[in-house]
This record gives sequence, structure tokens and C-alpha cells, in this order.
Amino acid sequence: MKHQIIALLIASLTLMCCKPKEPKPEKVTEIIEPEPKAKKPALSPAILPGTGTNFGIFFQALYRNNRLSDMMAYTSNITIKRFGRKAIMNYYKHGFKLDYLLGKLSNVTTDSGTWVLTFAGASIQATRRKVMIRCIAEGQGDSVKLVLERLDHPFE
Repeated sequence: MKHQIIALLIASLTLMCCKPKEPKPEKVTEIIEPEPKAKKPALSPAILPGTGTNFGIFFQALYRNNRLSDMMAYTSNITIKRFGRKAIMNYYKHGFKLDYLLGKLSNVTTDSGTWVLTFAGASIQATRRKVMIRCIAEGQGDSVKLVLERLDHPFE
């Protein structure tokens, strides 16, 4: 028994006094495989990502809040080239009217690269009218912008 205690003491003293050799860190080369590019959901003016509403209602909210510079930012390059920034801004300030009830979006069609949002139940001066708003995808297909065919009665 005495020999066992002495052996245990020697073993514990040896373990306490001697530091174990730490292994040298090895260089680890991590191989990262590129993730396949996730496809973006198809852009649609019927439901704009992040807003939960359609482009017509979104543009109307810009108009109602007098956000003319944002309205200009959401105007297509085709329209800007056709009429010029100054004429469009003047139209947005003085002639543009979108302060009526659009109602529910009735239909979305495509016509030569542009979308046409149709609001069949729009109420303009207590009269039910059909309003058709043209828009197009611009940039890298990640933004919807308004297309104006003419500056007088643009949504007919």
C-alpha cells in the first residue's frame, strides 16, 4: 500500500511539473464552394417586393404625399427621353391627377415589353372609369417604372 501511494504521488508530481507538449497548429485550407446563384423572383408590377401593393397604388401614394422627385425617379427612361425632365416635372406639379380611387387591380397584361395595369373600377368624380397604367422593368430588371404615352390624359 505504501508503494502504491508513493507511485501515485510521483505520477501526480510528474504530471503537475511537466507541461504536455502542445501540438503545432496546422494550416488548414478551407475550400469554399460557390453557392449557386439564387434566382430572383420574377418582378411583377402586380405585387411589388417589400411593399405588398401594386405599382399603381404605390405611384398614387407618391403623388398623394407630394413626392415629386420620387415620382420622377420611378418614371421610365423612355418617357424622360420622349418629353424631357423639365416638362415631366412641370406636368407632375401642375397637370398630373391621380387623386381618385383606383379600386382593385383588375388585370395585368403585357404589351410590347410593357405591363398594363388595368383598374376597371376606378372612381373619377363619382363616375366609374377604367384606368390603364403602363409600366416597364428597368435597370437590371429590378425596378418598375411608369411609362407615359402622352402628358394629357396619360391613363386612358
